[in-house]
Amino acid sequence: MFLPQKSYMMVNNELLVIYFFSFFQMASSVALGLIEAHDILSPSSDTESVIKLMNQLRPLVPTCDRKDLQPVIANVNNCFHNSSSIQSKVNGLVILNTLVGQCPDTIFEELGTSWLQLVCPKLQVIDQASMLNCLVVKKLVKKAAMFPDMSRYFASIAPSVLTSLTTFAEKSSANVCNQALGTVIALFQSFPGSCGAGQKQVEKLLITNVIPKSKVEGMTLARCLSLMARLGGGGKEGIHHRANYVTMFQKMCYTLKTLIMDILAISPIFTKVL
Repeated sequence: MFLPQKSYMMVNNELLVIYFFSFFQMASSVALGLIEAHDILSPSSDTESVIKLMNQLRPLVPTCDRKDLQPVIANVNNCFHNSSSIQSKVNGLVILNTLVGQCPDTIFEELGTSWLQLVCPKLQVIDQASMLNCLVVKKLVKKAAMFPDMSRYFASIAPSVLTSLTTFAEKSSANVCNQALGTVIALFQSFPGSCGAGQKQVEKLLITNVIPKSKVEGMTLARCLSLMARLGGGGKEGIHHRANYVTMFQKMCYTLKTLIMDILAISPIFTKVL
């Protein structure tokens, strides 16, 4: 069976560039020029090839300037604006995952806000790209806190992002839920003051999952709960945060007591004592 000429050439171009990356030390401008020439990082590209290529690109990205990275940056926008398939969204997230983690600070400071605007609205959709989308948002949140302009922008949208993540976690499978809550933890750590408005919805999700066989992992649950008390304004000398800790402790004690009583009620001996 023979591949159509166009598909055959596309596969061979992708393999050829990956081969060069694997066996030769290439200048970043030359390597990125090859990517642009062969249109490998496109919305329709094979996702496995995109992943392999971005893994090879990873050590080069920190040494690139804006001009060198332009072909890769342009493909992020192309992938996200092509909404015809889940593959294009996944390809865009794969590329962006590497850029966010590896690009120079000057480039991140310039483009970080626009990247946030690309990925945050996608949190409202549960699909095959959901876990990767949460991971990219988590990286953006952590890095955004280090840049004043981005930090101010994200602080303004943090409540809506927190609401989206919480709703997303409630409706998702266990794996996606825990990835979403990992992003919530990053939000709590980086923008605690801005997350106060969405505190009650998150608390409800966490408390209802203090049950046997919960879809939320124990460590994730514990980390989220431990950060809840410092959300919102602290008041003079942190008086509100201290009050929040006392309230949270009381709620947890009551919840654990109820859980223990439910477990012990299974035993006939304990039921007779009651």
